[in-house]
Formats: sequence, structure tokens, C-alpha cells
Amino acid sequence: MIGMTLCSGIGAPEVAAPWMDWRMAAEIEPFPRAVLQARHGYKLPEDHNQGDPLLWGDMTEVKPELLRQRGVPLPDILVAGTPCQDFSIAGLRAGTAGDRGNLTLKFVEICHEIADARPDGKLAVLWENVPGVLSDRGNAFGNFLGGIVGAVDAIPQPAGGSWPTEGMVEGPRARLAWCILDARWFGVAQRRRRVFVLVDFGNCLDPAAVLLEPDRLRGDHPPRQQAGQGSARGVEFGPSGGGFTDVAPTLDARCNDGPIRNQIGAAVFTERQGFDAGSQPWAMRRLTPTECERLQGFPDDFTAITHRNKPAADGPRYKAIGNSMAVPCIAWIMDRMRISMEEPK
Repeated sequence: MIGMTLCSGIGAPEVAAPWMDWRMAAEIEPFPRAVLQARHGYKLPEDHNQGDPLLWGDMTEVKPELLRQRGVPLPDILVAGTPCQDFSIAGLRAGTAGDRGNLTLKFVEICHEIADARPDGKLAVLWENVPGVLSDRGNAFGNFLGGIVGAVDAIPQPAGGSWPTEGMVEGPRARLAWCILDARWFGVAQRRRRVFVLVDFGNCLDPAAVLLEPDRLRGDHPPRQQAGQGSARGVEFGPSGGGFTDVAPTLDARCNDGPIRNQIGAAVFTERQGFDAGSQPWAMRRLTPTECERLQGFPDDFTAITHRNKPAADGPRYKAIGNSMAVPCIAWIMDRMRISMEEPK
């Protein structure tokens, strides 16, 4: 299967689904672009040969015509995590008069154009966002749902001002399902709730069968929040390996000395030290970039690359890791997508 990502970050889908033939990524930030080149072999346009995975910059330029010009096959699966605020179907209907700065608007257009360009019309789309999009006052989620399935208007927001944590929508162009998944149920030691939307163009998979399972069946690990269970991927903290960690707060892209909660650079754990009885038996410290990589399910030192002719600084690594998707969640979804896409329709 051919895969493509937009707003690609450091390539969580590529790590999650190595069985895919990933042929194109679009990312505009310099450091994530460098990680995509170093870890996934993406080639810049000037260095690209047909058959190589292509690294593009501005995702709004990604069109079927561009793929044909660059010798990139149309994807079977498209993965992205675009911003959703202020998205309006009115802009979609306005065409060139719409807001070209709205990445989600352009993302919907790209999905439609790629599905239309495929001879079979089949395309599976996986989209990720923060749970706050469900309660956006401008009904951003309803606009997104309506736009992607081809509705004339936005789908009205439910009474109470917030969308449910899971559901289904079908329209003239596509059908979809969405749900919230928490990374701590997939074997990593952080609370990271994200909305995942799976869209089916052309009856290539069953979105509901992939996403809408009972909570107890999603993933195969309990949340790691009890003392003594260790950190992500079994790493022991503390100078003697005898420390422990609770589930970490959600990692995000910020790195500063502000409030600890939701600050990746200030994410901390408690470790037991061998102090005298009169001393404080606990200490707090920042997580290292490698530990943050583990919390997102990446291999150790995944972002420890050479960037601008020197070892990458911690700041860009924290930001890129915090902006990424959690690899185990994507792996679970994409494995089930593959099964659904291979089943007879």
C-alpha cells in the first residue's frame, strides 16, 4: 500500500507502520524536515529520483498534478494532523475566494482531489487532533465533518456545545468514524488523549469496525499509573534503578520553566534518592529528550540527529516530540486499517 503524510512532523506513521510504502511527506518546519530525511530517507525535490520518498514543504501545494510530475503514485492511505480552528464549509464552497491560510480547508480539498484522481476512487484518510476541537465554539469539528463527507452545510453541533467522544457520519462523498484514544492505554506512560477521525472514500475500509470498539478492547496494556511499574518501555529511573514513575502529564511542544502541567520541557518524575534520614527523600528533574521519545513510543535517540552541521539541541527535539503523534496509537489504528482494507468488500 502507498502512504503519504501531511503536516508530517517527525514521521510517527512511518515508525508505526513500516509495512507501508511511504512515498511522500509534507512538512514546513526545518528540524522535523531534517528528522524525516535522516530517519526515513525522504529526499528533497532537488535530490529526488523516481522511486525515492519525496519530502515537500508547503502542504497546500500537494496536488495530484504535483505527484504525477514528481513520479509519486497516488496514495492508498493519507495521514495528517492539521489545525482545525476557524474552518468553514463556506470557504470550501468559495473555492479560490476562500481562506488559503486555513490548512484544514486545504486538507479537505486535497483529500477530495486525490480520491477523484484515483481510477477506483478509493482513499483511506486518518486525521488526528486535540480533544478541544470537539467543543470549539465555532463548531470547527462539525465544519470539518461536513466538508470531508461532502455535506452542503456544516453538521450542527449537538445540544450542550460539545461533540461526543465517538460517532459516525456519512455523506455523498465519504463516510467516517471518530473516537478519542488515550496513549496510556497503548503501552506508553503518559496521558495523551487525541481525537482520531478515519475517513473512507470509495468503500475501501469500514471506519466503524476499525475505531469503534469497546474501550476495554482498545490496545492491550493497562495505564501505567501505579507505583512500581516503571517508565515507558521498561526503563528504570534513579541512580540505582530503584525509582518509579506515575503516568506523565501530556507532552506538548512547549519547552520552558512555566507551570509543570502540560509542559514537555518541564515534565518531571519523582525518584527515590539515597539521602540521610533528615534530608528530603524526593527530587524533581526534567525528562530528557530520550525519555520523551520513549513516552511517545519512538526508538531511543530518534531525534538525536545532526542538524545544521552539529548535534541537534534539546529545544527543537522537545518541540518536535511534543508535536508528534503517539506511535503506539497510530500503529494500532493502522494495523486494523490494513486488515479492513484487505477484506473482501
